[in-house]
Amino acid sequence: ADPRGLAQLRAWATAAPSRRVSSEEASPAVTAVPSEATGRDPIQEVSERFRVLVVDDDPVSLRLASHLLSADGYEVLEAQGGAEGVRMALEHVPDIVLSDLAMPEMDGFELCRALRQTEVGSRMFIVLVTAHEEDETIVKAFDVEADDFIVKPYLPRVLCARIRGGVRATRLQRKVALDRQKLETQKAELGRLNRKLQIASLTDPLTGLPNRRHAMNRIQQSWAESPEQPRALSLAILDVDHFKRVNDEHGHDVGDLVLIEVARTLASVQQGRCEVCRLGGEEFIVVLPGVGEAKAAELAEGWCRAVEARVARATGLPRPLTVSVGVASRRVDTLDSDQLMKAADQALYAAKDGGRNRVVVAGLDPVRRSA
Repeated sequence: ADPRGLAQLRAWATAAPSRRVSSEEASPAVTAVPSEATGRDPIQEVSERFRVLVVDDDPVSLRLASHLLSADGYEVLEAQGGAEGVRMALEHVPDIVLSDLAMPEMDGFELCRALRQTEVGSRMFIVLVTAHEEDETIVKAFDVEADDFIVKPYLPRVLCARIRGGVRATRLQRKVALDRQKLETQKAELGRLNRKLQIASLTDPLTGLPNRRHAMNRIQQSWAESPEQPRALSLAILDVDHFKRVNDEHGHDVGDLVLIEVARTLASVQQGRCEVCRLGGEEFIVVLPGVGEAKAAELAEGWCRAVEARVARATGLPRPLTVSVGVASRRVDTLDSDQLMKAADQALYAAKDGGRNRVVVAGLDPVRRSA
């Protein structure tokens, strides 16, 4: 009696031509079609033709398994012995490895252990074929990180069922990898959008300068530097003189151009760590970390001259445009950044009340006029 049909299987294996796949033939069996081309999820576009590497030192057993799996629709590679199996696995990267356990030189345990130590081998579904059903053999198979085992002699449908189990596991592994990749892409995109939103929330859309929110943060950061030995810190608030007249006489479009040109002029003459920001309307502020009172006043005089010389000419206004500036510097009795801001604001009001087109330094008298 031949309950497992071994004689017939051996006849099939002997008659079936041996199939060795060259490196030129062994193109990747699984490819993803870009979702833009199909309009479907790329996970559903994965080819179902899986690649199986059969490893066995017995030519008859090798051809038998190869014939059965080829008939079941798999792309099959063959390797005679464990050493050749490892080499082919690393070269052709099969989805599933079906390896005999008892082989000379390198057995199935060693093959499995060797593949698991590589990045590509760690993702392969490995099935070990054993002639022994002892618990110790099965436990050792899983100890070397085999995914499944099958006892020979086996029925063809049992072998194919085990391989199909590997296919399901491999397909799931791919889906998880694709989901993870998609998640990482989404996270990267979300991070990019968050950075854009963060920049937008701190940027004035008209002039491109940092906005009031950024300026307040910058002032507080500069104030907090070296609290034990406070560094010099000055603020200069600038207001465009008679800006309402510009809008009334020339229109808001020209008014916007004026603000843009004022911003460009101030940014072009800033020095060191100074930072020009737009507070809102026709008001600008320059944060001057490490700059004392005298230097801040000197810089403010230069901004007044630059605005008067450039802005009207650049925007086509019939008469020069000027700015008023209030400057305040950190002193021993300045309690916090809010008090410094109020001092600069009050100096600005003094400059405007004093006739505009001038610089006023908080706490100083008389008023200093721009040249």
